[in-house]
Amino acid sequence: MRFVLHVAAVAMLTGLSPAPSPAQDTTVVYPVKFVCGAKAPKTWDAVFPGRYFTAINIHNASSDSISIRTQIASTQAAPIQGTVFNGPSINLGRTRALEIDCEEILKSAHTDGFLKGFLIIPTRRPLDVVAVYTTGTEAGPSSIDVVTVAPRRASKVEIP
Repeated sequence: MRFVLHVAAVAMLTGLSPAPSPAQDTTVVYPVKFVCGAKAPKTWDAVFPGRYFTAINIHNASSDSISIRTQIASTQAAPIQGTVFNGPSINLGRTRALEIDCEEILKSAHTDGFLKGFLIIPTRRPLDVVAVYTTGTEAGPSSIDVVTVAPRRASKVEIP
């Protein structure tokens, strides 16, 4: 006990401040995989030909309203870097939820074709992020998958 008090006293006298608590100024990123659009049957690009839809549900679990500028990082089938675009901006009231779907993702990426990649959601507030993936063919829907996206710590992400 005396050692802890001694360390705190030395820190105060030398001008050292304690490290901020993790909840105080920690940026986390929710990297959400998406696959959007129709894939033609004559081409191969790491996914089976068909129609792909992603709906990303975001719930503000914080007691404060938040504004977030997302990014889209597209991916390629070959080991070639994709392109980064500004994603949809989010203004979300406390305890409110919204959905970003393929329409917003494709619009932000300035395409109406097929696109796959990640929607990057940087924040300092807790969120619930769930991705819903559906696919189908001309005959109708063929599958659905629901994935809860876990946050990861971000060391150097700018939050505009």
